[in-house]
Amino acid sequence: MYWTRVPLDTVDRIEIVEGPSSNLYGNYAMGGVINLLSAPASRRTIEIKSQRWNLSSPKLDISASDVWRKLSLSVQGAVFDTDGFKNVAPSERGPVDVEADVTFRHVSAKLDYAPSSRLRTFFRAGVTSPRSATMAR
Repeated sequence: MYWTRVPLDTVDRIEIVEGPSSNLYGNYAMGGVINLLSAPASRRTIEIKSQRWNLSSPKLDISASDVWRKLSLSVQGAVFDTDGFKNVAPSERGPVDVEADVTFRHVSAKLDYAPSSRLRTFFRAGVTSPRSATMAR
């Protein structure tokens, strides 16, 4: 899991369940589950966060939300690029050791409807476009 792909500013809380939890989360949750719960939408909010890491690795996170009575909309986007870095020490590098070059683009939207305090429904859609030149070579 690339945790840099998770916009932590939009996470309300993180639930960790150890051990088998297949009844609730499906048959692939035999070792445990990390459940990220998104923060509720805020009225007329736009946040832009830019980061620049070492080796020319820029990251940009954008989130926006609004609330209209019982209906809310949240939109998140992220862009992350690396020019590549070497994963292996120079003294141990061989012909198969190439630079780790990653380009990542993501956008998602969540429409939330809460007609009462006991009933809530939502629709979420997203598109992720990861590309790793390391894997393509």
